[in-house]
Amino acid sequence: MGTDEFLNSMGSGDRRRSGPRGRWLPVRLAVLISIGMLLPAVFLGRIQYTGTAGEHAALEIAGSVVGLMAGLMLLLRFLAMGNRIHLLIGVAFLINAAEDMAHGLMSHPLIESQFGLGDSSLQRYIPMTYVVGRIMLGLILLVAPRVARSMGRSCHTRSEAIRVTSVALGASLLLTVLMSKVPLPPMMYPDLVISRPVDLISAVILVAAFVQYVKEYAYAHEKLIWWVMLSIGIAASGQVIMSFSKNLYDIWFDVAHLYKFIGYSSIVIGFAVFQIAESKELQHARSSLTQAREEAEAANRAKSAFLANMSHEIRTPMTAILGYAELLTEASEGPDSETRRIEAAQTIKRNGEHLLTVINDILDISKIEANMLSVEHLETEVVPVLEQVVSLLKVRAEGKGLVLEIVFETPIPERIICDPVRLRQIVLNLAGNAIKFTDRGSVLIMCSMTEVGGLPYINIRVKDTGIGMSEEVLERLFKPFSQADDSTTRNYGGSGLGLEISKRLAQMLDGDVTVQSKLGEGSTFTLSLPTGGIKGVAMVSSIVSDPDPDSKEVAKAKTPAADKPLAGMRILLAEDGPDNQKLISFHLKRAGAEVTIANDGVQAIKAINAALREGTDFSIVLMDMQMPNLDGYQATTRLRKRGYSTPIVALTAHTMATDRQKCLDAGCDEHLGKPIDAKQMIACCLDFCQETGFSSAA
Repeated sequence: MGTDEFLNSMGSGDRRRSGPRGRWLPVRLAVLISIGMLLPAVFLGRIQYTGTAGEHAALEIAGSVVGLMAGLMLLLRFLAMGNRIHLLIGVAFLINAAEDMAHGLMSHPLIESQFGLGDSSLQRYIPMTYVVGRIMLGLILLVAPRVARSMGRSCHTRSEAIRVTSVALGASLLLTVLMSKVPLPPMMYPDLVISRPVDLISAVILVAAFVQYVKEYAYAHEKLIWWVMLSIGIAASGQVIMSFSKNLYDIWFDVAHLYKFIGYSSIVIGFAVFQIAESKELQHARSSLTQAREEAEAANRAKSAFLANMSHEIRTPMTAILGYAELLTEASEGPDSETRRIEAAQTIKRNGEHLLTVINDILDISKIEANMLSVEHLETEVVPVLEQVVSLLKVRAEGKGLVLEIVFETPIPERIICDPVRLRQIVLNLAGNAIKFTDRGSVLIMCSMTEVGGLPYINIRVKDTGIGMSEEVLERLFKPFSQADDSTTRNYGGSGLGLEISKRLAQMLDGDVTVQSKLGEGSTFTLSLPTGGIKGVAMVSSIVSDPDPDSKEVAKAKTPAADKPLAGMRILLAEDGPDNQKLISFHLKRAGAEVTIANDGVQAIKAINAALREGTDFSIVLMDMQMPNLDGYQATTRLRKRGYSTPIVALTAHTMATDRQKCLDAGCDEHLGKPIDAKQMIACCLDFCQETGFSSAA
């Protein structure tokens, strides 16, 4: 075990850091060490050794100095933390060390001869200092955990430390004096196996205290307590060995005093290890806090920059929309007035679409952050999705003189298990970004198959010849609210959310988005997705479908009559917004439908009841879900409970998968998100009318 590992394992005390097994391993180690300290007793009796009074006194004085250090360290810990168990343990060691110091000084030959203690009445105090010190050490250590836990933490550590230490030292001194004046049995019985019973009694008290600290360590899991526990175990072993001493200064006697020194030292060593480890933890915590603060500040700066950018991204198209809308309201004359009107309408549409993209990005990242965005796993035809992306971006690419095409590096499955909407969104984001940051050359959508862990994956690589990115930019590329730098926003615009959204969506589909880039040489973004089961699925390696996927929907919207595809259809539009009423009914009427408008769910039900009484039911109901008085959910539920079977299509600005499912659960047949796409709405109406057997007028 290295130094750092040792410090971490025996250092500062995180409560309940490890599991039950990990918590008991140190206890077993302390027990083994304590028992191991008894092993010398097997052969000590065979050693012929007799020490001297000077050696004994030196051991006592050295041990007492270390003991005083241990006690003071624990008192300092109490002053810092207020935990009373540190106070009581510290006082116990201070008392024992003070008694040992007195014992060592009075028994030292030099001092004894210098002050004539040998013939003095003070001589009788020497054994009592030893006995009182060991007994009080054991008793205070025994009760300390229970007393400390019942009293809790101290709020006045300094005054309490002075009071408790003074009282304990005074009691120790008084007890020493009293015991010296009372006739007591001899301390040593050389003819018995246990020749010093008082030391065995002290050992029993220390063993009982050891058990208490095992419980305390299991409860608090404070590593300093482990070192106290070890010190108590060593002290108990020393007292057991001392109980076999037949004569002063024999081998048993001196080994027991050596154990006392080791026991004191273990507290000092443990405290040092504890403090070093705690300092390392504090340093690590300080570094973590500094890093967290810096990251939070960076995130705040990024969000502030993002909000400023969003203000620009929203206000800029709004300026164009409102400005050109105002121009359309003004009378215009001249030969080019119609051209200007069309240009104004196109500008409004283009800026509205850009504004919608920005809003969708903000909503998507908000849903992702709130874990409210869901994906579906459906059979998805990959090539048509890619073709649709190319169709949507083709005009932008051609406007910059770029080549935009799909390249098959290897055959790919015709169908995979994926979410077609999210697949389109990811590839559209990646390809749109590539076009945005490429001024000349090409943007290639490259398809291939690979295996990851034995499972088939499809890779869709979007490779451009654009400006590329540096390593610094790559590090923060997929972080929300971030772009390469402020100049990126100024030069290219955008919310800075697209790549983060794409990566998170890919991860929700069990895949990922990665990037390779070199500044000035272009970038390659790789979307890697599992295909799901592809056994028996045909492989494709070229474009085989309609080059313009939107043409199918357009064609559907134009049949059976090119100008009036909804001719002969009666449609109920339940919508509370006057502007939306006008816009939607305009598109429907222009497509040939007869439109009835209801302002809320109550009016919608009344209109349906009236139509049923007259025998002229509606062909389809377009139901806004959020209306006053009676919303679309309640209105649809009531109609379905009555057996009303006419198709009901939900119109709502809530576009999440859960929102769509909520509409279907209420009884709707389909869900169209706002803002409404006129072609999609007309195609949807045609689909349901064909399913119900309605045939529009040719």
